[in-house]
Formats: sequence, C-alpha cells, structure tokens
Amino acid sequence: PELLADLEGVKALANPREPHPESWLKYWNGNPVKAWTTADSRGRAWFALEGDRLVPRLPFATEPEGAEALVAMTTELVDWQITRYRKRQRGRSEIEESGSVSSFHVKVLRNASGDPILLFGNRRDRALLPVGETDVRLQDGSVWQFKFVKIACNVARPVGVQRNQLADLLRRWFGPEAGKAGTDFHVEFRRSPDGWWAEPVGSNVIALPLRGRVVAYPSLRAAAGVVLSTVDLQGEGVEADEVRLPGGPSDPDVFAVRATGDSMDGGSAPIRDGDWVLMRWARGKGIGAVTGRVALVGVGDPSDDRQFLLKRVVARSGAIMLRSENREYGDIQPTSDTQVLATMTGVVRPEELAPAVGAVVPAGGVAPAFGLEEEPAAPWARVEGHLFVFVDGPGALVAPDRLRFDRAGHRPGESAFVLTKRDDGAWRYAGVARWGAAEGLWTLPDVDFDTWRVWGQGRTASRRLDEVSLERARVQAAELGASDGRWVEARGQSCRICGPSPKGGVRIDGGPDGFAERTVSLTDLAWVLRARSDIERLGGVLDEARVNRLRYLDGTPKSSTRWIDTGWALVLTEGGD
Repeated sequence: PELLADLEGVKALANPREPHPESWLKYWNGNPVKAWTTADSRGRAWFALEGDRLVPRLPFATEPEGAEALVAMTTELVDWQITRYRKRQRGRSEIEESGSVSSFHVKVLRNASGDPILLFGNRRDRALLPVGETDVRLQDGSVWQFKFVKIACNVARPVGVQRNQLADLLRRWFGPEAGKAGTDFHVEFRRSPDGWWAEPVGSNVIALPLRGRVVAYPSLRAAAGVVLSTVDLQGEGVEADEVRLPGGPSDPDVFAVRATGDSMDGGSAPIRDGDWVLMRWARGKGIGAVTGRVALVGVGDPSDDRQFLLKRVVARSGAIMLRSENREYGDIQPTSDTQVLATMTGVVRPEELAPAVGAVVPAGGVAPAFGLEEEPAAPWARVEGHLFVFVDGPGALVAPDRLRFDRAGHRPGESAFVLTKRDDGAWRYAGVARWGAAEGLWTLPDVDFDTWRVWGQGRTASRRLDEVSLERARVQAAELGASDGRWVEARGQSCRICGPSPKGGVRIDGGPDGFAERTVSLTDLAWVLRARSDIERLGGVLDEARVNRLRYLDGTPKSSTRWIDTGWALVLTEGGD
C-alpha cells in the first residue's frame, strides 16, 4: 500500500490498481526504463531498448555466468533501494503528522572541488530542519558550528575557529573515500534538550583508535613513486584499520599510510618503500598553504577514480609544483582537480619497531620483543597492523635473501617481520622483508649460514651478487682473456694467462714449472671488484678475508668457501690493471 500510494493521482493510469496494459507500458517506459537507457554525463548508458526488451550493455552480461551474477546483484540492489525508499517515506509521514523533526540523516557527497559535504537535496521536511549557523555537539563533546543552507551544508568548524573543517571531519569519520560516488555515508543529527548532536552513521564509520595505536589505511596506495589509481586498491573502497606505532597519538586527525615506490627516497629525510607515514588531515588548506611540506594529495577527477600521491609541495618560478625527493623523478604540475588531503607529521620505519637482526626470541615472547600486546602465531599473522611470517618449513627460503610466502597476500607497500625456527624452539629474527612483484618473492636481509642450511633451497652459501659488479667482471675478464700468454704479477704471486674460460672467466696456470691450469670464474672476479668498491667507500684492507666476509653468509665455515680462487682473483684484478 505505501508504494501504491505513489501512483495515486497519475492520470495516465486512471485506476492504478488495475491499469490498462498499454497505459502501464507507457508509464513504465517513461520511468524507470528511460532513466536506465539514457546516457549519463560521460556518455554511458548501462541498458538499451531492443524492440520491447530491456537489454544490458555490460560486456559480461551475455555470458551464462555473467548473466546469473548480474541478476543476483541487480536483485540485491533493487531490494536495498526499496528498503531505503520505504524507510524515507515512513519518516516523511511521521514528520507531516507531528509537524516537527527530532532527528534526520544527511548524505555525504562531494562538491565540484572533490571535498565531501552534506547534501539535503529536495527534502519535503527541509522547512523543519536547521537553517544558518547552528551549534552542534559531536561525540567527543566538542561544539562545532554547522552552516545549513537551502540544500546543503558545506561549512563546519569548531566554535572559535574561522577555517572550514567540514571535509576533514567527514574524512576522519569515513576515510579518504568520504562522499565518493557509489558510497553510502550519512551523518545523523539529533535534537536533545541541550541542542543538536551529530554523529556518523553506518558500518563504515572509523572508530577512534585504542591507546598507542593510529588509524591506518592498509589498502591505500600512497604512491611515493608511480601514480597508482584507487582501482588498484584491495577490497571495495579504502577501509580503515589500526596500527601500533611508537607513541601512537590519540589525536583523531592523525592517521598512517604505507609509502609505496621510491620517488620520495632522497634528500636529508628519505621516505622509503614500506615506511609508515604519519599524516594529519589538512583542515581545508589549499595547496598553496602547504608549500615546503610533504603532503598526501589526490589527483584526477574527484567524482571518478582518485589517485593518491605523496609529494613535497614547492614553489618554482612563481608556480606550485609537486616534487619528488628522489630527483630522478620530474616535478608534477597540479591541476584544478589536485587536492591536499593531509600533511606529513612523521615517518616510522619498520626496522625501528623490531629488535636487532639475528636476535633470538623465545617461544611466546614475540609480542614483547616487538612492543605489542597480542602474540602473533605461526605460520603467519597480522597483529596490531603488522605482518609476521614464521619460517619453520624446509625450502621456504629460495635464496639467502629471498622468501617465498603467498598465504598472507600483499597489501600495498606492506613489509613483513620474518622469524626463523631454531632447534631449541625459539625464533631467530631475520629482519624486515619487502614484497617484490617482479619476482613474486619477499626480499629480506641475508640469513646466517646455519639458517640457510636448515630452511633454504640449495647448498650454496654465497650472498647474491649485484649486476653492476658482474658486468665489471665481464669487461675485465674479456680484456685479460684476450692477452693469451701474458704474465700477471701482484701480491708476491704471478700467473700466466691461458685465455678465456668457456663460461666467461679467465684460465691461468703457473708456467712450465708452476701450478696446473685452473679457472678464475666471473663470480670470483666480481666479488673482488665489489669488495674494492666497498673499500673505496668505507676504507679498510682488501684481502681474502675481507672479500669472503662480504661474499659468504655469516657463520660460513672456511671449508665451504673458495679462498684459493679469491686469492688469484685479487692477483688478476690488481696485476691486470
């Protein structure tokens, strides 16, 4: 009956309880068919009329599985919209009967600048709602002044403050996606004996963090590198969580995001991939008001997919630019859609939250070792915003600095604390691991020799060699191998070049009365060249011990190394210069 009441008085239908089929078809084509088949502002129409059939224009709708899903999802949306509509209608009836309103809901939408605001729309009860500057008390007891105009409220601020802070308040309640098309955020205003109260409504409300914790957005890509769209976010929208960080502020305007990429890895205070970046909502500041500061900015069409960048706002030749601390990246010119969401207040590196690499942690003692209240459990756990991976199965380490582990998934920029099992049941902390999408592996500091022997794949005990040193070794080996018969002398030893090795190294011997022919590999040469670079940078003595400390895992016995080849590689690299 309450839905049928909408058709009372429609002349085209005459008797809405028994409408003539042609009249009903005409009415139905006018609404809702026309609304569903008319292109929107971007030229998109989700349905079309083909003869007398309403046909979806979605690419998957013609497939059996797609059609089944479409029907189920459409049915769910229709049920939801009818339920909302009926609830609204009942509320209007109660208002019309009483002539007053004790509470009302206002939807959160975005204005043309991309800021969230409160929109009344064309409500029948608008005359009964507040108008103008109105004092409103929030959940935390603070009093704000909301400015209610005809169809919206786009200004609100704490009493005594001049700057508009409505957008920051709504983002604090609902997160960065507040007001985005497709979301359903509302604010409820309630009348009480001491005035109006306001609070967020719905399951998407972000609760105040517990003591020592910070609101975090683990699925938000705060790109400190390539531009990444919210299409890449895991899940639907940007959901809030909590993370425990040292001295976690209780300030509700402060939140944390993970930096992704390396464009901010530079300058005197680099922000590295995986670092926690503490941000404060921008309190309605324009981009010019945060010049010189690192800010989280939204770029792109506010009504569509939004992109989030972590950049320093600078003034250059009279223009505002978004600058990367890593100068290999160019500056970005803001547009009219660019919006400051928050400014940086600090950076917390995952390494600062953990004990020293190699530390032994007793069973059941992981939580206190990392400053947590909840004990993480093997084989993996996300506890208080941090990911822990426990290595207790053979083959998990595919290289001394690579871990294969997919069971926890990969949140943007997320790092993992890795612990390896010991014979006595305790854990050895292996360090912070970061996900490498190109390899599909986690990268962590090199483990020690004993850990590698137990949990690694393969028997080698060497660390990973960088490509720069290997390329330098190829060049030197080619030059040495081309001087067949040449004698090389250094460090009181000499050898004769016998030509290149089939695998790229250099063949040598001791001459007619010396040692038999042997090969110094590219790897042997490359590790010596790598050690020479370290000596130039850090100082010290270049000898076999220095090269092999760099080359082999901690704790590797001398019997598992190539000391002799290292010595001849030193002779070749020094005598062949």
